[in-house]
Amino acid sequence: MGLGLWLPLGLSAALGDSGVDVVTKRSFSQLPPYGMALARLFAAVPFLALAALFIQVPALSGTFWVIVAVMLPLEVTATLLYMRGLKASHLSLCVPLLAFTPVFMILTGWLLLGEGLNPWGIGGILLVAAGSYLLGLGVDNSGGTGFLAPIKALAREGGARYMLIVAAIYSLTASLFKLAVLHSSPFFFGVAYPLAFILLMSLGFPWSRGQLGPAIRPRYGWW
Repeated sequence: MGLGLWLPLGLSAALGDSGVDVVTKRSFSQLPPYGMALARLFAAVPFLALAALFIQVPALSGTFWVIVAVMLPLEVTATLLYMRGLKASHLSLCVPLLAFTPVFMILTGWLLLGEGLNPWGIGGILLVAAGSYLLGLGVDNSGGTGFLAPIKALAREGGARYMLIVAAIYSLTASLFKLAVLHSSPFFFGVAYPLAFILLMSLGFPWSRGQLGPAIRPRYGWW
């Protein structure tokens, strides 16, 4: 895939994720973290189901199924921590910490995929992480500011700590995601895996206390 295609696709994915974070916190933060996750995931089902009508199932090896079995519990953990982070802290305080995912991926990408980076690539990743840190300099729910404000927030803000853990988990699942794509196909895995993940997450819905329906009905537009 040339530079002209993957760059706008990646930026569009980042823009979409940031928009979903804003809508989730704005419209569904009154729900518990599990309910927030379901509201977010269920909204994607009609689009994924439509796409599923057009996928072709490739030959799937045993390695593929092992990867999926490892990824699913990690994704569940990361998603619930993500929702807890959104619920607990200011978006500008917790979400920028996800920029540390590629920092962690320097290690996970090398271990799982054998992908290394040259000094320029490492420098670019570190600059992104540094930019994320700078975003948090003036965001401190206790009123504190200064160069150490983000570090102090990690010690004090549960949401910031949750997001840093999520960034570490995502660095692992992102590498596993690419490995699974290499053992299947991009379109198949990009549709089938989210549907499998949503199905797994929905298994706890009958026993949850979240009032998902009443929370979504007055917010259908945002959903």
